Amino acid sequence: MRDGLRSIYNMIVDKSVVPGAGAFQVACAAHLNGEVFRKTIKGKAKYGVSAFADALLIIPKTLAANAGHDIQDSCEFAMWLERQILC
Repeated sequence: MRDGLRSIYNMIVDKSVVPGAGAFQVACAAHLNGEVFRKTIKGKAKYGVSAFADALLIIPKTLAANAGHDIQDSCEFAMWLERQILC
């Protein structure tokens, strides 16, 4: 309880929030799979970048599964939210 209240206090004092629960991984995967970034990569590197982006999504998928949510629905919703933020 004390740790939770302390983190809320720090958030108010610092006026900043660090997103968690796989938010960074979803944002990074969305960026790597985005059209703008894909146009800058040539040749076989495209496959490596795509594989890395897919691997980043393992963390949010695992968190969704452990929370009892449907994995595909949760990841699709997170990617949809990321696209809404980027547009």
